[in-house]
Amino acid sequence: MCDYKNMPDASYPKVDEVNSAVRVSVKTSGSNIGPDQHYRKVRLGFDVVAALAHILTLSVYLGTDPLEGRVDVNTSKNLLVSMEAIALTFHLFYIANFLGYIHVIPYAGINRAKWVEYGVTATLGSIAVLLSNGPTGSSFETGLIVTIAIMGGVQQAQGDLIEQHNDVLWYAFATGALLQIAEFAAVLVVVSAGWLTIQYIILYSLFGVLCLVSVLQSTTQGSFGNVVFVECLYSALGWITKVAIFWTFVAKEGATDQEYLPSVLAIIFLCLSFAAAKLTV
Repeated sequence: MCDYKNMPDASYPKVDEVNSAVRVSVKTSGSNIGPDQHYRKVRLGFDVVAALAHILTLSVYLGTDPLEGRVDVNTSKNLLVSMEAIALTFHLFYIANFLGYIHVIPYAGINRAKWVEYGVTATLGSIAVLLSNGPTGSSFETGLIVTIAIMGGVQQAQGDLIEQHNDVLWYAFATGALLQIAEFAAVLVVVSAGWLTIQYIILYSLFGVLCLVSVLQSTTQGSFGNVVFVECLYSALGWITKVAIFWTFVAKEGATDQEYLPSVLAIIFLCLSFAAAKLTV
C-alpha cells in the first residue's frame, strides 16, 4: 500500500501564478495555450457584434438614404459609408480568423491588424468631419486632407510600436498624442465646435487613453493586464465610435432633434461592452 502520510507534499503553482504565467506567455509569444479556445469564443463574439452593427448601419442608411439629394454633404456621406464598409470587411476577416478558417491573429494574443484598420477608417472619419460643412476645393483644404491622412497612418504605427514592446515608449506615445492633437486642430480650423466635432474628439481620444492604460497595467493582475480583455475593448470602442459618428452626422445634416441620441447610445454600449469583457475574459 502507498504510505500517503510519508509522501512529500506536492508543490502546485498558485492560481495567480498560473494567470501571471499565462499573461506573460501570451504577451511574449502569442502561442496557443490553455485558455485559447475560451478566448477564441469571446473574441469571436465581440467581432460578430461589431460586424452586425456595421451591417445594420449600412442597411438602414442605404435603405432609407435620409440625405438623398443633398449634394453639399455627398463627400462626407460617401467617406462615412466607405468607413463603415471597410470596418465591416476587417471584422469579417477577424471572424474568419476566430472561426479557424485562417490563422493570422493568435486567439490569446495581440491583433496587429487593428492598427491597419484604424489607419484607414479613423482617417476617413476625420476627413469626413473636416468636410462636414461641404468641401470648398481650396488648396488649403486639400493640404489639410493630405496632412491628416499622413498623420493618421503615423499615429497608428505608434500604437503598434508601443503594443509590440509591451512597455510605455514615451517618445512613441508623445508622437501619437501630438499628432492626434494636431489632427483635431486641423479639423477645428475648418469646422466649428458643434456636437459632431466634440463627440469626434472625445471618442477618438479614448483610443489613446486605452492604449496608455493597457500598457501601464500590462504587468499587473488586473483586467487591463490581460491582452484579450484589452483587445475586446478595442473591438467594441472601434465600432461604437464609427457608428456614433456616422449617425450623429446624419442627424446633424438631417436637422433633426436627435443629434445627441447616438452619443447616449454610445455611452450605453461602451458600458455594456466593458461589463461583457469583465464577465467573459
